[in-house]
Amino acid sequence: MASLAPIAKGWISTTGETGAQNYDEFADDAEITAIVEANPRSMLAVEMAHRTPEMLAEGADRERSLRYGAERLQRLKDDGLLAAAQDFVVAYEIDAPTGRQLGIGLMAPTAEIWDAERNPDARIIRNEDVFPEKVEYYADVIRTLRHLPSAVMLAAPDADAAVRDAVEEVVRLRPPTVTSRDQKGNEHRVRVVSDPAERDRVLASLEGKELLVADGNHRSRASERAGLDAFFAVVLSAETMHIDEYHRGFRELGMGDDKFLARVREAGFDVGETGTIELYSRSGRHGLTPRVERRLVPETLEHQLVEERIVRGVLGWDPSDHRIVYVGGDYGSDYLAAEVEAGRFQVALGMPAVTMADFVAVNERRLKMPRKSTWFTPKLRAGLVVVEP
Repeated sequence: MASLAPIAKGWISTTGETGAQNYDEFADDAEITAIVEANPRSMLAVEMAHRTPEMLAEGADRERSLRYGAERLQRLKDDGLLAAAQDFVVAYEIDAPTGRQLGIGLMAPTAEIWDAERNPDARIIRNEDVFPEKVEYYADVIRTLRHLPSAVMLAAPDADAAVRDAVEEVVRLRPPTVTSRDQKGNEHRVRVVSDPAERDRVLASLEGKELLVADGNHRSRASERAGLDAFFAVVLSAETMHIDEYHRGFRELGMGDDKFLARVREAGFDVGETGTIELYSRSGRHGLTPRVERRLVPETLEHQLVEERIVRGVLGWDPSDHRIVYVGGDYGSDYLAAEVEAGRFQVALGMPAVTMADFVAVNERRLKMPRKSTWFTPKLRAGLVVVEP
């Protein structure tokens, strides 16, 4: 079976200006346009070229926008904002208020992706359903760019601290190759490791460890869809990672608020002033608490119960229904309340955060997390390392 490998050919940001939020970090596409306009050299303009001011003004179709993204990528190289590198791995360090995160950038083979029937001994565990249209879009990005501009985030349970120790050793040996500060002020530091012996020591820290897809289920599938044998990943020590809330907004319910609340009660939720779930509606705010005995996961996670009892049960929808907006943890209760007040959501649900222990437990059982339930933060910066597969 294939193994984790160095990046044979890639490009490293020289100034950090290419660093960007990943394309799937936004509740509203209009934000992407504003960010690109303010930061025209960011990788977001390459990954989401159809949201650039230029392509919107032109009314460009998907094919034209993808070509424009490739042109912008080439311009970043021509302007010296990306420098070529070969046969390397990356020590990736994030400084954030939630703690310091440490990981290793590398190529992860699709042959190592677990499947109960076809590949039961594989070590990369994917754990979430995806939106097929998002997979196809990003596969088109990969085909057109012939580059991977952002990494899949993998979590490696690291009880022996092997990953942390390996990255810490690199951090002690050299200054960052490039540093970038994200929209929340978290500092991302990339160190390129090209010396063969040092590179092998870093990779050896992952020997025997299972790797859980934390962020990037769409990107890993898109790499397969585009015909690649491996995808670009940063494997983080799970013990250094943090999960925030992942909320839900419903644009229209097809019924009034009172009827909806009555049916939610019938579906097995207590409705009161407080609860484990906060409900924002045009008629007021409530707390929801599912009536369930804890604690088998994912069966009793609030996200699973909302999906089964409310989305499928009360509303009769599939969780991929476009009337549902999945709102990441960068957007808190004030955002949810404002979206309801503005009429863009009829109802919003403020969800509790999934714990890292629950996330690992679900993966150990080889079950799936509820769709869009884990908002790992800080997220990796796109465009600091770009892989040319």
